[in-house]
Amino acid sequence: MKRSPIYKSIIVYTLLAMYLLNPFRFTLPYIDYTIHYQYISKVLCENKDKPMMNCNGKCYLNKQLKQSSNQEAQNNTNTYKVLQEEIQTENYQYSIPSYYQIRSIATYFYSKNTLAVFLKQPTPPPQLG
Repeated sequence: MKRSPIYKSIIVYTLLAMYLLNPFRFTLPYIDYTIHYQYISKVLCENKDKPMMNCNGKCYLNKQLKQSSNQEAQNNTNTYKVLQEEIQTENYQYSIPSYYQIRSIATYFYSKNTLAVFLKQPTPPPQLG
């Protein structure tokens, strides 16, 4: 049995991990906030000069969440615009058949198959002896 090179398995596992972790991308700002809480609350907090607000870097967290949601919305609108442009540039010629066209097609196939069954010559019984 031939073994595949190690780089193929690395690529496969990397892509699989990216695919499985994609739904959790919205939790990354929360994880970052939890891990770097001390730094964010002391350095990056916008309300350091207002200690009575007890912000502790939550303003920074809200900013990061808005930024990630804006990027997601922008990606969705860009994808929608690209798809819309592709549809508009192609000349799709779709025609929806009417009820009578569908009925005539169905009647044709039904009558053709039904008549073929009834008009078929029966097979003779086997000859004995």
